[in-house]
Amino acid sequence: MIDRMGDTVHCQLLTGKYGCSVATAGTPTSNEVTDYLNETLISFGSNVVGQAGASPNIPGQMEAAEKEAFSLGQELVEAIRTKKIYPDQEAVHQERREFFKGMVEMNKDLWTHQYEYWKKMG
Repeated sequence: MIDRMGDTVHCQLLTGKYGCSVATAGTPTSNEVTDYLNETLISFGSNVVGQAGASPNIPGQMEAAEKEAFSLGQELVEAIRTKKIYPDQEAVHQERREFFKGMVEMNKDLWTHQYEYWKKMG
């Protein structure tokens, strides 16, 4: 699915949106999954508020993860409500916006949709 989201990354379509990641894994690697998903969200322009994950095969993890996910949901709502700014992510967003504007400009004959989007955005 992520590989098919070229427009989303090229045009930074999640700019100004908030997100988080939640994942389960059969081994104690859910943090690797949520880290990857959060990096992907940031690459799309999203402000990431956090993550929650669990390995259902490890006793007690699902119960703890449910509480963590509920808290994460509250944090997500609060970030949206207050339009929270994440300075460390803003620097990455700006760098990626400039990078993708340049990439689209170089490929404007192939990526006409993305080029028209950036032109429209000024």
